[in-house]
Amino acid sequence: MKKILLLLLGFIISWSLISGIFSQVDVALVINAITNANFFLIFLALILYLAALITRSERWHLLLKKEFAQTRQRVFRVVVIGYVMNWLFPIKIGEVARPVLLAGHKKEMVPLAAGTVIVERVMDGAVLSILFLLGTTSSLDIIYEEFGSKGLWIPLAIIIIVVILFLASVYLRRYMESQDSRLSRVTFFVPKVKNNLDSFFRGLTIWKHQTFFLGSAVLTFLSWFLEAMSYWLVGLSLGIDMNILQFFLVLWAATFGFIIPNAGAGLGTFEFFTGGMLVILGLDNSTATACALLLHGLILFPLIILAIPSVIYERDKIDKVKSLLSI
Repeated sequence: MKKILLLLLGFIISWSLISGIFSQVDVALVINAITNANFFLIFLALILYLAALITRSERWHLLLKKEFAQTRQRVFRVVVIGYVMNWLFPIKIGEVARPVLLAGHKKEMVPLAAGTVIVERVMDGAVLSILFLLGTTSSLDIIYEEFGSKGLWIPLAIIIIVVILFLASVYLRRYMESQDSRLSRVTFFVPKVKNNLDSFFRGLTIWKHQTFFLGSAVLTFLSWFLEAMSYWLVGLSLGIDMNILQFFLVLWAATFGFIIPNAGAGLGTFEFFTGGMLVILGLDNSTATACALLLHGLILFPLIILAIPSVIYERDKIDKVKSLLSI
């Protein structure tokens, strides 16, 4: 029942946003802008987006390397499947499925992989906040007028929280190990609980391996920068005269558009937030909508193509994930 309600909510939100978007644009101008785009630049954007995807896969591989080594090829397949699942369902079920799918028969490794996924998302939040603040330097008056002071202090607060979490994680594992005997007495009757908690905290405190953390932090920044570059190239293909810093803001809005419940694949919400940011930055509604549609295709097309062989390779493990998540 909950899934049906979420799906219904997603359809309502998507439909209302799509109706609002196309009621304010000239569809003929949107089609004309897309058909006259520079497709060579779009091809280059596609290459950069694929590079960003590979970089994110390499980041997860690095985070897992110390505790749960997997081949780069398998990690990449699981990342692709997880991202596709995120976009197929109103809620981000891919984040739950990824650890389960990666662990396979080694169920005891699911909590550890889940912990590293949380670390990934924390890193993403920090880097996106940094890029957003960098983007505001080129359009500070516009952002301040649109969002007020919270448009600056919220991302800054996220960055500070992440720094605190990093410093805390360096010592958290040591504390957990010192409390191991006490935890054992509390959970002696359910050792599986203790093992799962221990595995989860090993993933969550992977930052204690500072070398791996720094490497994954660099990869996180690189992946989002590459994606922002791909967005910028799509903008250039439409003749949009905006700099890369402004497209940091577009990237932030587009990412937020995927978080909101929707009918699937960010339909409606992606166009609303991405196009909305472009309009805030001074673009007309039709060109902004054309750019948002091209960006949406840029993200979905390569993932759909990559998902086909990935699902074939992982089909036996996907069946186990389906049964576990009752999809």
